[in-house]
Amino acid sequence: MEGGFSIFRRNIQPPRWLDLILRSIKFLLLAFFLYSIFFAMLPEQVTAFIYSDYNKIADVRLLDFFLNLSGRPLVIIGLLVLLSLGLRNPFCRFLCPYGALLGLISLFSPVKATRNKGACVSCGVCNQVCPSYIPVMSRERVHSEECIGCLRCVSHCRAEGALAMKLTGRKVTVNGVVFAMLVVLFFWGGTMIGKMGGHWHTAITAAEYGRLLGR
Repeated sequence: MEGGFSIFRRNIQPPRWLDLILRSIKFLLLAFFLYSIFFAMLPEQVTAFIYSDYNKIADVRLLDFFLNLSGRPLVIIGLLVLLSLGLRNPFCRFLCPYGALLGLISLFSPVKATRNKGACVSCGVCNQVCPSYIPVMSRERVHSEECIGCLRCVSHCRAEGALAMKLTGRKVTVNGVVFAMLVVLFFWGGTMIGKMGGHWHTAITAAEYGRLLGR
């Protein structure tokens, strides 16, 4: 969240040891979910969960959660908003297992933000805009589990040719627009595969939704 920076003109940076401990939480959560799915649960248990009443309306329950905030959920979201005033993206940085997954994918991706030392003017803008506090300006190639591939460092770079997305070996530059299109194609392709397999549209009727929601 950038609101806190807009108000106070600075973000609080926890001590390195504390930041490392807090950042490890999202990876522990990701490990827990992956272990639960692939090791702790038997295939028939996974199947039973997928077709359970709970999973059938999980998306509706989530929507209902945000539409009718009260009690403990409201307190938790309020605390996250308050933390966001001083810290940059505290939920994504410390608690979100999906953010951890994106970081691991980026870590093993052959395409990474690469700095041309000859063109770099060391203005520090790339460091300032990075939501993960990665010191891009001091690296030749961004190789970090905290990088989520947002391209903010590349798009905000003031020196032409100083930062670019390049394949392993730093010989082939990937245009930012092309890279964005590849990401969209990846997700669009997943949607198309789901539709072709007949798993995109729900088979649950409105009446069934009403029964499961107790309405």
